Amino acid sequence: MKSMKASTIAVLVCLWAAMACTKLPLVNAPREKTDISLVQNARYDAGSKIRYMLSNDNTHLYLRFDTDNYGTIMRIRKFGAILHFDVEGKKKAPYWLKYPVYENENGTQMVLSDDDMIQGGYLSPNLFPPTTTVYWHGNAETRVVDLGINAEGFVCSVGLDSVSVLEYRVGIPFQLLGAQRPEDLSNLNVLLEIPVSAGEDKPSGSDMSSTGGVPGGNSMGSTMPGANNGNPNGMSNNMPGMGGMGNSPMPARSSSSGPSATRIWMQVKLSPSAAQ
Repeated sequence: MKSMKASTIAVLVCLWAAMACTKLPLVNAPREKTDISLVQNARYDAGSKIRYMLSNDNTHLYLRFDTDNYGTIMRIRKFGAILHFDVEGKKKAPYWLKYPVYENENGTQMVLSDDDMIQGGYLSPNLFPPTTTVYWHGNAETRVVDLGINAEGFVCSVGLDSVSVLEYRVGIPFQLLGAQRPEDLSNLNVLLEIPVSAGEDKPSGSDMSSTGGVPGGNSMGSTMPGANNGNPNGMSNNMPGMGGMGNSPMPARSSSSGPSATRIWMQVKLSPSAAQ
């Protein structure tokens, strides 16, 4: 009996070690440029229907994504998207940024109901009004950043296009990640998180490798066919598995349990510094 227990424990330890050593999906970040194409460089997360990419220049790391998924758009409007950064190749994520953030005059987050976010069965065209508020966590403290002043050099934009597709872009200065150039971030892991409630912001230094307390767990993206340095001509502008929501009415609301949090971990290989 003791030997059976010992064998069982040994097997569990081996399984745990194997899971802990599992490598994250590798995302190659092309050089940032004015006409860079999300379509040609995208990866795809089927659960959230998010198409995403990373890029960099000599000073910033950029993340873009788009989605026409009603539930994902609603959650981003209510609770924001959170980007976590671990510069040591782990899943501790000591740095994070939350955007967009909508606050009332007293500084509390303003959460809209579903009825406030749609008009006549369609997403409100003004669903993402301009906001200059970002939450940034670094050096063991969380602070509110005013993009109107933007002394740190953040780049942030979010909004719906003409066919109700959400377009999201943020740029993070390397200096805020403790680096001076892309080569200083050779062990960079990034997590894109779309929470299901405003209270799911992970505290600094918490181990993000498990899914404790987060419904749905880790939903990693898979490479979109024909993209990510593959054949860009094999990819349509519509997202895989979707007919393209466009201006179609919103789906009926389900009475079942709520959606799961979106958690897309990735290992990022940055483009090297370019000559000035």
